[in-house]
Amino acid sequence: MVTQPLDGRFRGVLRSHHGLGAWDLVRIGACAGLLGCGGTASPATTTAATPTAPTATAAPTTTATTSKPAPATPDPGPADLQAVADAAFEYGYPLTETMRVCDLFPAVNFVHRRRTLATPQDTAVVLPNNDTLYASSCVYLGASWVTLTMPPAHGRYQSVQVFDAYTTTAALRGPHQVPAAGAKYILHLKGSSTAGLPDGIPIVEVATPYAFVLFRTLVNGPTDLADAAAAQDGVDVTAHATDAPVRAGETPGGSPAQEFFEKLMQRLAQNPPPAAEAALVASFATAGVRPSLTPAGSDATPAQRAAWETAYTQGLARLAAAAQAPRALRGAWAFPDPNVATPGTNYTLRAITARVGLFALPPSESIYPSTTAAGTTSHVLALPRNWPPIDPKGFWSLTMYNSNGFLVDNAIHRYSISNRTPGAHLEPDGSLKIYLQCTDPGGAKTANWLPAPCGRFSVTMRLYLPTGAALEPSFTLPPLD
Repeated sequence: MVTQPLDGRFRGVLRSHHGLGAWDLVRIGACAGLLGCGGTASPATTTAATPTAPTATAAPTTTATTSKPAPATPDPGPADLQAVADAAFEYGYPLTETMRVCDLFPAVNFVHRRRTLATPQDTAVVLPNNDTLYASSCVYLGASWVTLTMPPAHGRYQSVQVFDAYTTTAALRGPHQVPAAGAKYILHLKGSSTAGLPDGIPIVEVATPYAFVLFRTLVNGPTDLADAAAAQDGVDVTAHATDAPVRAGETPGGSPAQEFFEKLMQRLAQNPPPAAEAALVASFATAGVRPSLTPAGSDATPAQRAAWETAYTQGLARLAAAAQAPRALRGAWAFPDPNVATPGTNYTLRAITARVGLFALPPSESIYPSTTAAGTTSHVLALPRNWPPIDPKGFWSLTMYNSNGFLVDNAIHRYSISNRTPGAHLEPDGSLKIYLQCTDPGGAKTANWLPAPCGRFSVTMRLYLPTGAALEPSFTLPPLD
């Protein structure tokens, strides 16, 4: 088990790759993601050469060859060629994001533990949560299986989510799935040999050799941080085989678009697509995009490289525009697309989620309605006496952000409010009133004050383990009075 802090390369991943993603980014959806997709437009490069091919016997395979010009075929028309390049970008973007994050870890099967909650000084990501600690690992299943350990929760919310390289959730295990005494799970490459797998341990089948594992541990306020960190120490991943893949080689260089598509070809070779999508990926060859561990953009025709440039530039612009588009409103509150974490073959939605909320949770585990207002006016959020509509094993919080999406510095160092907030009190009828304004409301109201900036702000309500009522299409929250 490796637990030392990551270097500056990894800390940089907390910035979204193109400026929006976050720990719990909710601009379009219910994301409890670890990492976003911001920073520079060009994909991160890595050191080292070709990755080791999976040794699993029956796993899907893609022949990794050196790049060679494709056999002569009838030239597609410009519009057809561009459409294929556009489809390859949209399909491949989530894959390249997952692997970009994996490449930032010092090693596969390495557990990184974040030990602190976000503060106003943390401006590397937007819309961070103030509720959970995160631990994460890039897992490699090509050599053999990996054992995942969840410790006893002792009443604390803890969960683990396993993603394949295409961002599809392979497993989500939370308070209702993990026994009180804790549990172990075997992460196994789907289709590979099961010889030697230990008996009596549940198996999670993962479709790709690379997987990403994300642990969440609830913190019950600042005084609970040390105990939460101790609970987080119990999560772990352990590889059965010590063989580790060699990282993907650096691409020859060129424009950001060429680097993206060359890196995509490597990623497709490292992580063959599901059988149902193999024909789609094969069709990308029309645009010069083929799975290859040693791609060379120079092997593409001028027309193909021109299509790459357009697909990359316009693809990023489309994702950015979609990320800024308004979400569905229910009264004054914006709600995410309910399929944000389960897009299936909706490759557009999958790409948008990877762009703004990589590694999202499904609504069955959490929902994140949000609204905006101005701190120059005093606002009250009156929550009914039966609040919150969550399972007893879940939790809720309301977090305040300034117009830039960061936590708001204030004299009482309160960035969110919930049933875990010390001193918060209920009304005689059992309802809860939260005061959102930039000045202290004074008296007994201070206990329920969520400090706002003296300007525009947004608040996000996080509901973990929402009950059926909260998942109904008609569910919403009271407006800010």
